[in-house]
Amino acid sequence: MTATARRARDDRRRDVLAAAALLLVLAVLYLATASRGPAQVNDTRAATVASWSLGTRGDPALPSAWPPSHNYWGTTAPDGRVFVNRFPGVAYWAAPAYALASLGDQRPAPAHPFLVDRRPAGRMAAITAALAAVGLFAVLRTVTGRRPALLGAGLFGLGTSLWSVAADALWPHAPACLALAGVLLGWRRQRPVVAAAAAGVAVLVRPHLVVAIGVLALVAWRDRERRASAAMTAGAGLGLALLSAYSWWAFGTLLPVAGYDTAGHLGGLVDHSPWQTLRAFALALVGTERGVLRYSPVVAGALVALLLARRRVPGWALGSALAGLVYLFVQVRAVGHRGGAHFFAYRVTLEPLLLATPALVAASVAAVREHRWVGPVLGLLGLASVGIHGFGAVVGGIDATTTSRWEHIDRSVREAFGDRELGEVDLRPRP
Repeated sequence: MTATARRARDDRRRDVLAAAALLLVLAVLYLATASRGPAQVNDTRAATVASWSLGTRGDPALPSAWPPSHNYWGTTAPDGRVFVNRFPGVAYWAAPAYALASLGDQRPAPAHPFLVDRRPAGRMAAITAALAAVGLFAVLRTVTGRRPALLGAGLFGLGTSLWSVAADALWPHAPACLALAGVLLGWRRQRPVVAAAAAGVAVLVRPHLVVAIGVLALVAWRDRERRASAAMTAGAGLGLALLSAYSWWAFGTLLPVAGYDTAGHLGGLVDHSPWQTLRAFALALVGTERGVLRYSPVVAGALVALLLARRRVPGWALGSALAGLVYLFVQVRAVGHRGGAHFFAYRVTLEPLLLATPALVAASVAAVREHRWVGPVLGLLGLASVGIHGFGAVVGGIDATTTSRWEHIDRSVREAFGDRELGEVDLRPRP
């Protein structure tokens, strides 16, 4: 073995060790701070009960004794079955965790949907979020050294809503971030199969990510990386085809909506004025309620670094950041910047932030070398970001009144149905 080959092998080994250490630290923190109580938003509760149904019963539809309820976004299909109207990529993401947890579990299935064990879904969300940060580390290694890549991935894992929101419960953002990291990694490591598979998963989790993947494919085509461009396009197309097939099977429509209320949620694409769209875009970045720069101030410092060292940033990384901005523009035009209520900080800007991170990290590394003051400023802003999201991960984003109400509901349901098995009680309203 030549000296060059030995150095390359040792370099890969150190990368693996660094990635393993990052995964361990983040997984432990995420699992320790993940939500355990009954107070969850409807989105995460929906993914939990759907994953439970598929993982333990082998049926994507919910039990026939359960009614279609907005508390878990239950929607009645034309044939009378009830599904959650979440996209299948996130709705069934934790099904393997429930299948594994059910092995050797002799307890009967719960009679009420609120009695479904939430822990497997929470663990799956936490581990997926940690894997997303590790995937980002691998992407960052294509633009910078091991230490800055580890620092950048660590800050994304601890200084953004990946910790306080995505790792807290089964939101779509941890799977989406993992899939996007896979798209970027497959592209930069010249693994078109990886890029295609990850693009398909991303679309199954959040279909409008096809916008970001489309921009990435155009950037790859511009750079004459035709295989990568074709792989991303084909993967996203396959994801849309699978989503259409699922929608047809479950809801009788070829539109890739999976029961989602597109008319109610996507009307902004037509109805919102340019001023409303620009205002929502600005609020997503700097707003006091959901602004990414307020809750992750290290991003503001990295943007300054990008202004100082833009010429040091690879073109593909700038293209990835552009893909994130285009996706965010479509997101806020369709449904606004808030992303709902009862969670900490922001969530709809997390995927764009991941796509922008390679450019921000590459620029920060260059700016630190060229300007002595940049390093200390980024360090202070990074610590502030970690502190903010650490607080959010521990305290959570659901207010005390709502938490108390759900704890009361949980006690009442357990008293009424805790000793009953699935099928003993029909919870559907009588005609």
